[in-house]
Amino acid sequence: MDEKREQVLQATLDLINERGLQSTPMSAIAKRSGVAVGTIYHHFDNKEILVTALYQKLSGKLGEYALHNYDAAAPVRARFSNIWTNALRFTLRHPKEVLFLDQYAYSPYIDPVAKEDISGWFLTLGQIFAEGQAQQIIKPLHPEILIHMTLGMLMYLAKGQIGGKLELDEETQQAAVDACWDAIRS
Repeated sequence: MDEKREQVLQATLDLINERGLQSTPMSAIAKRSGVAVGTIYHHFDNKEILVTALYQKLSGKLGEYALHNYDAAAPVRARFSNIWTNALRFTLRHPKEVLFLDQYAYSPYIDPVAKEDISGWFLTLGQIFAEGQAQQIIKPLHPEILIHMTLGMLMYLAKGQIGGKLELDEETQQAAVDACWDAIRS
């Protein structure tokens, strides 16, 4: 990927997390990235498209990380734990990215089409939940509700550590996965 484009995306991430979207003009992004404003417009037609591109890039990274070592033949519980643990580890290792994703996941500023799950991890979670429901080991709630419940827990834990309110060592992370599973199992 183009180095200047990456510099712009990184500067946008940093500035939006520091200042907020409305207080981050293209001129500030240009200054922070060391790239001319015209170069930014060469890659992105406007700020909305820039923020959308950043959102897609980061959500794709999170999804790929969540699906690392995914084994579709493993039992439902193991597959859920694998994805949830991977996603939690991503959030703990990439706090700036997570804060941005959390802030914009439901933002009307980002085109709903751009929020589609490009990595497939939401689809995979939905399939795990549907299979678990067919086996009567997961509560009979709509898979979208289960996704939001479990990822809401994950994001809140991550934000707790990012904010210095929690310390999520390996043992605590495993306990959190177990508690999340207990919340959705039948």
